[in-house]
Amino acid sequence: MNVTMKQLTEQDKPSFASMSTGIEDDYIARIFERLVTSDVHTLYGMFQQGQLVSTAGYSLFAEGTYAMLGRLRSDLNHRGKGYSTELLHHIIHELRKRGDIEWIGANTETTNPQGRRVLEKLGMTPYGPLTYTVVPRSEFEKLPSSEHEWIEVQSTSEKEEIIKTLHPDRLFPYECYYPFPLSDALLREFRTDEARLFLHPDEQRYVLLKEDFKGYEYTNVIYPFSDAATERGLHQIVKAYLDDHPDHYGAWFNQTTTDAPLPFKKEARGEWLLYRI
Repeated sequence: MNVTMKQLTEQDKPSFASMSTGIEDDYIARIFERLVTSDVHTLYGMFQQGQLVSTAGYSLFAEGTYAMLGRLRSDLNHRGKGYSTELLHHIIHELRKRGDIEWIGANTETTNPQGRRVLEKLGMTPYGPLTYTVVPRSEFEKLPSSEHEWIEVQSTSEKEEIIKTLHPDRLFPYECYYPFPLSDALLREFRTDEARLFLHPDEQRYVLLKEDFKGYEYTNVIYPFSDAATERGLHQIVKAYLDDHPDHYGAWFNQTTTDAPLPFKKEARGEWLLYRI
């Protein structure tokens, strides 16, 4: 069996286009050139007798110290042969040879048993499941405006200190769909100067709000505490932020499966598991 693996280049785009993946309008095809020429994105391929049969890659975060695996694709005619697992093994081996990678992970939905099996074969273990929920702006528009006692923090250095001091043992929602363990490098890359932070009157909780784009503009609500459903001051802060951003579809909440459900009509964005080595 003549199987080879390599990092893909712009010259491999026709090979990717010829793969039969069953995915219509695959976003990888639209951004292929960007992925293979980027400093932070990488795409690998496995070839059998010159035919591309599987792809996978990674993106770098936290100033290049975190590697998130992804972009897994397989040709329908070559599935069930272990190619994806073998290719990911190769990528992890390449990452481990680098001296700057401190964390390797991958994200998948809990409803994707095939993807979970592949990751577990690689020796990866999951954090607790996360639920992503979007509350449309119309729900916050229904809320009557009221005062709250939360204090907005303006200083970037003070924001970072509050986050590092108060963030509980939960993943940090760096972007919509992209949670990571918190680190100084990740926080610097997050650009807290571009986010708004409000400190609860008890000085034990905070909320961080930042614009994000995942098909639509969203307000990414980073509130790593279990009482988002009942904290009325939080709801007023999100309402005001959405009022200031009329292009945002709604508020994106990042919760664990044990958090109480939000008291709004909402749209589920799935239950996800972040795996790590």
